[in-house]
Amino acid sequence: MRSPRILRPLPAVLLALAAFTPGLLAAQGSTPSEIQERRLSNGMRVLVVERPAGGAVHARLFIRSAPALPALATLMASSLFGVLGPSKGSDAEVGNLLAREEGLREEIRLAGLKEGRVPSAATGELADLHRTSLTELRALLFPLAGFDRLEALGATRREVHAGSDHIVYGLDLPVASLAAWSEEEAARLKAVRLDHLPLYREQGKRSAFETGDPGKAAFLAVAFPGHPYGQEVAGLPRALEAVDVEDARKLARRVLQPESMALVLVGDLTAERALPLLERSFGTLTGEHRAQAPEAPPPEAAPGSRRLQATLPGQPRLLMGWRLPPRGHPDFLGLSILAKLLAGGPSSRLRWAPLGDREFCPAFP
Repeated sequence: MRSPRILRPLPAVLLALAAFTPGLLAAQGSTPSEIQERRLSNGMRVLVVERPAGGAVHARLFIRSAPALPALATLMASSLFGVLGPSKGSDAEVGNLLAREEGLREEIRLAGLKEGRVPSAATGELADLHRTSLTELRALLFPLAGFDRLEALGATRREVHAGSDHIVYGLDLPVASLAAWSEEEAARLKAVRLDHLPLYREQGKRSAFETGDPGKAAFLAVAFPGHPYGQEVAGLPRALEAVDVEDARKLARRVLQPESMALVLVGDLTAERALPLLERSFGTLTGEHRAQAPEAPPPEAAPGSRRLQATLPGQPRLLMGWRLPPRGHPDFLGLSILAKLLAGGPSSRLRWAPLGDREFCPAFP
């Protein structure tokens, strides 16, 4: 049984992919004139997609990185691109608090391993001291409750995502704030202060990392055994306990190279207007001139299919996946669109067929 509804998302999918694949469009000789690609003097790529009217711009920074543990990359990115506010304490005060928090956290972790995760009175005292150090650190880093310099510039819809070999940071802001925002971001990319990392670690352990999808984590582990893509953070809060500030700093120094960054701007601006102010901000970033950070090696292709049956809380579910070729492959774009049609929404074939036919029998085009 076929459903005509699955054809409706196709134009939107094509437009979204076209906006961010200028290389493919150029190869086909049909690059829209409003998409401009440039490089700053330090090698950083800039793509400007002109969308006149509206007075707003969506900025998205892509950082290509060497494969790293997802917990480490996530905490580094969250701390680097988190709240941007004033600090009440001096560098020495903040450094002392970070060292004390680090020592207490390590003592608690080792005590927990010795005691088999059953806290004793001594461990409870350490936990109280650790909470106190976090409270003091928060008071130094966030002296003005709710104040954020980016929010003051009108930034909204901020998001940070870190994968096994990439980091994506995006937000919306008024086009009039683009120059000030780029100066703020360039400044913190130069300084690389990760003082907030302990606070994000505790927040992650309590929320997103614990309430993630254990089914997806198990699925990826089976699909990519022994590969960074199979190390899903969701459901693994203990992975955060071993991440410290120095680990995150080393990762930041390794990946924050201008030649490994790409900034995409979509909105009410032109390349001629944006490039000079970006050159004065992001163009001043420097890094060790090295070969571009490698991508994660391709997973080994095992013949046949793999299945996993696991008992997990919640309603029974079936997760299916199939491998696509790398992004540079000529079939990647077409197969990505096909994947969206098959499983990209409530009207897709693989979601609609079980409801329409009352049995799992996917109707492929």
